Amino acid sequence: MKWGYLVISAVILVGCATKKDMVKQGDTELLVGKKWQLVELSGNPVAEKINGKTPFLELMAEGGRYSATGGCNGIGGEYELVKNQGVKFQRGMSTMMACPDMTIEQGFGKVFEAADSYAVSDSALSLLSKGTLLAKFKLFETASNDLSGSWELDYIMESGSTLETLFPGKRPKIVFDVANKKVSGNGGCNSFNGGITLAGSRLKFGPLMSTKMACQGTAEDVFFKNIDRVTSYSATDDQLTLIADDIVVMRLKKD
Repeated sequence: MKWGYLVISAVILVGCATKKDMVKQGDTELLVGKKWQLVELSGNPVAEKINGKTPFLELMAEGGRYSATGGCNGIGGEYELVKNQGVKFQRGMSTMMACPDMTIEQGFGKVFEAADSYAVSDSALSLLSKGTLLAKFKLFETASNDLSGSWELDYIMESGSTLETLFPGKRPKIVFDVANKKVSGNGGCNSFNGGITLAGSRLKFGPLMSTKMACQGTAEDVFFKNIDRVTSYSATDDQLTLIADDIVVMRLKKD
């Protein structure tokens, strides 16, 4: 009889665990691999555009990394989803630009330090700390995440240099043909073309071929070096962010 009770108990426990795992998996599918627009911070509404950019959060489906912005700098790092809809964020490196309005960005940065849980539906996400609401998000419209088209470089990661000093004249452009998984453009001097690999928000360039004109300086080398680093992207209607793990290496604007 004791063995019978043990077997029944084990079956019940396995059934409960399976049900719990299914619920967790369902929540995960609603949460990750999507882009969430920040609409409320510390109980206050957030404008659609801050410094001309849309504040957002995206949790990558692979690699346990996230990408975000409060309307100025790119923010990134690692995240971990734990039981009972818990979440932990670890801040990584971010860009260090100064913008006219840094209020939302500063408050948004504190959310990642304090958040310990989340609530999610198919169109809304909330981050909380000990049950207190920190930030609300809504799901980006699908059309806003379109990578296709022509983009002009607006920021590039290079220590000790700025975009203006690297490219005082012609700025690099990237043109995506998503349907055919192809890319072309100009690195500021030479033209290039090649293939891309896409999987959700994951993005990899290459192999790329370019013309071989002699160019002054090392700016184009910096451009192709950062292109080669890219592992994922985030796109809105007029802004494309290229990311290497949790570091923003390029930002481009719709051409």
